[in-house]
Amino acid sequence: MKKEGETCRRVAGEIDGQCFILEDLKNCEVTLCDHSDQVTADNLDSCRIFVGASSESVFIRDCVNCEFTIACKQLRTRDCTNCVVHLYSKTEPIIETSSGMTFRCFNGAYAEHGDHMRKANLPAETNLWFAIFDFNDEAKTGKNWSLEDPGQQQLTYWRQK
Repeated sequence: MKKEGETCRRVAGEIDGQCFILEDLKNCEVTLCDHSDQVTADNLDSCRIFVGASSESVFIRDCVNCEFTIACKQLRTRDCTNCVVHLYSKTEPIIETSSGMTFRCFNGAYAEHGDHMRKANLPAETNLWFAIFDFNDEAKTGKNWSLEDPGQQQLTYWRQK
């Protein structure tokens, strides 16, 4: 919380299925290479965030110009602008009062990732990263978000230190 220009890493066993809170970060890189329960990211600016495996919801609120790589049961965003999300989601991702959102298929990995996905009950064959539900677009125009072809991505390997 309340950091600028810092790098934060959590490795296997440090979160161990507990909730995790990210708040008031600017120009930070956060890597969560563990399984977690609910994760919240509030008021982030120009950050790069990796969430390896969340068994519940990941809430992204009031974030701008961030890049997220997230594996979770459910993703919800509110009041976000110009963020890129590399996503594994077991359920349909939900955005609300957000704009300029770009969604891509999850592209992360680390040594214990498969085990953490199993502990979080996130089966590899069920990824609804593309099935965006936008509360503020009743006509379903897609004006607040876009999908990018997963074939254009490279796998990002997150190293634990």
